[in-house]
Amino acid sequence: KNAPGKVNVHVTISNTGSMAGDVVIMIFASKENVNDKYLVGFKRITLMSGETQNISAEIDLSDMNQWDAKHHKYFIETGRYSLEVNSSQGEILKYSISID
Repeated sequence: KNAPGKVNVHVTISNTGSMAGDVVIMIFASKENVNDKYLVGFKRITLMSGETQNISAEIDLSDMNQWDAKHHKYFIETGRYSLEVNSSQGEILKYSISID
């Protein structure tokens, strides 16, 4: 099956510390109930002390394609997927999407 389009992920990040600093947001995808995770997006931002930013990242679902050696083409397996948003601050958010 051809890979479907794209998914937008939106998160709000705050710097509660007393100094400016960089934060890296990493987005991982995995088939539900499978331990393998794939990095499908990331974004690095700088936040001043006390600053909050809304961050958007577009995920191209074709990054989850697998190679079908028999048919010599890429495909994406249908079913439920987990998207996990991690930050370098240690926060983790989890989402679930369905690919038909």
